[in-house]
Amino acid sequence: MTSGELPTRATSLDFPRMETGELRVDVYQLRASASQWRELSTRFSVLASPTPGRPCQPTTAAVGGAHTAVGLAAEVLTNRTQATTGAVETGAVGYGSNEVTAAGEMAAVRPRMV
Repeated sequence: MTSGELPTRATSLDFPRMETGELRVDVYQLRASASQWRELSTRFSVLASPTPGRPCQPTTAAVGGAHTAVGLAAEVLTNRTQATTGAVETGAVGYGSNEVTAAGEMAAVRPRMV
């Protein structure tokens, strides 16, 4: 499957068993998802409507109105996708930073003799 291609059928996901209150985040997968969303939002922004016919024809006016509506919807979707992409990328950086901080804190803990 290429980077922009959607899967043809649903795939089953196999997640490891997690304890209550535990959250596992695959930072690399988050970054990959954000990259794919950014690529898709770029595709939305380059959509062009076909060349219109004579403006006096009712069909041409109706099609022109539909293309305008689709163009506006694509713009809204592009903006939302880009905002989501930014949030996911920020989250991936935050999770990665948290892992580094937590590893440092765990390494600093001295074992106790009880």
